Amino acid sequence: MLSTVSCSKDFYTKVNVNPNSPSSVPPGTLLSNVEVSLAYAQGGDASRFACLFSQQVVGQARQSASYYQYVLGPSDPEDLWDNMYTSVMENNYTLMNTAKANGYNEYYGISNILMAYSIQTVVDFWGSVPYSKALQGANGGSSYEPAYDGDAALYTTAIGLLNTGIAALENQSAGTLVPSTDDFMYGGNAASWIAFANAELARIYIHLAKHSSVAMCDSAIACVNRTGALSGGFVNAAVVFGAASTNNAPWYQFNQQRGDITFGGSFLTDSMAAISDPRLPVYVDTVASANTLGSYFGSPASPVAFITTEELDFIAAEANVRLGNMVNAQTDYTTGVTASMNEYATATPAITSGQIATYLAGSQGVLSPAHALHQVALQEYFALYLNPESWVLFRRTSSPSLVPTSGSTFPVRMIYPNSEITLNAANCPSGTSLFTPLIFWDK
Repeated sequence: MLSTVSCSKDFYTKVNVNPNSPSSVPPGTLLSNVEVSLAYAQGGDASRFACLFSQQVVGQARQSASYYQYVLGPSDPEDLWDNMYTSVMENNYTLMNTAKANGYNEYYGISNILMAYSIQTVVDFWGSVPYSKALQGANGGSSYEPAYDGDAALYTTAIGLLNTGIAALENQSAGTLVPSTDDFMYGGNAASWIAFANAELARIYIHLAKHSSVAMCDSAIACVNRTGALSGGFVNAAVVFGAASTNNAPWYQFNQQRGDITFGGSFLTDSMAAISDPRLPVYVDTVASANTLGSYFGSPASPVAFITTEELDFIAAEANVRLGNMVNAQTDYTTGVTASMNEYATATPAITSGQIATYLAGSQGVLSPAHALHQVALQEYFALYLNPESWVLFRRTSSPSLVPTSGSTFPVRMIYPNSEITLNAANCPSGTSLFTPLIFWDK
């Protein structure tokens, strides 16, 4: 799969034309490329930056040690920016237009959903970014120096894309060409994609809880209910990588090539050890080496998850806590912890139902009204292992109770890459750093 990703690495958003990209690519090829590229970005640079900042892992040497101490330069986020804009969003924009022009409604719906997820991802890292004037190509009306859209406006754009995607997938006419094996996530199952769209809406709404808590929490709960997560119907949105050397999982590749991140001794692993959390030996190979990533996440064929059932359970739990519905919050919280541990029922070592029951029977199983939001966030933080959403969760809730690894301030955003600073200087926001300004949902 990864061999499809590398064809356009030298394309940059500010150029808007990819000379290495053929003018007509089959929708199935584009879809496969977009899904794998997004998974590689999510499980690669996005995961490493976010999990170093949220202290799920430890930067032990070289660049990772610097990142762990919040020392970054404009060249450091370049690969993540370029991968998101080139391999993911530019190709997905082409897929959207091709599918819409030919009436391929399932491809059109899926591409809208993937674009919304991509927008949410780049906004959560950088805040304001180019979109409405980017990606369109030299003849599509876009600028060679695309303007930046505001971060709040881009969330509204993402919500619109998700609703458009749902409508396209609900269209009784799927089109003359439909996805199947070229869809690595759901095999062309429209119902699963609709559920994923609602899951993404739930995530967006809970991100907005600080702005309009009641309305956003109500919307988040409604979207979780529509996914079927609480009734066991939602299927995790993920891409599973392969054992062949051309498509190894991104964390496996990183550990083989660099190995300057360690996995034991982090805030996360120390916190889990203190309460005998049965997920710890799944996350970290406590038998072979306390600093080695466990096989479930660290093998060549490991999955990269976008949104999981347990995240949706915790979204519902958080929303109910904010609304004061503690009975519902407790139910959702218990369901979330159980779902997170059930993910590893066949892992090595496997987590058993008895271990789950014992864990929930302890103090961590019962929500305290005075500390419920912190408890929910801590368990979601555990469940979001290696997922960039863990950094968003910490920024939104100030939970768990981390201490900065350097200085007295936490990173609140990613710095802009050097290519934007130098080639799109007229539009790239000035005066930004790792520590200012806040992303709009964090204000």
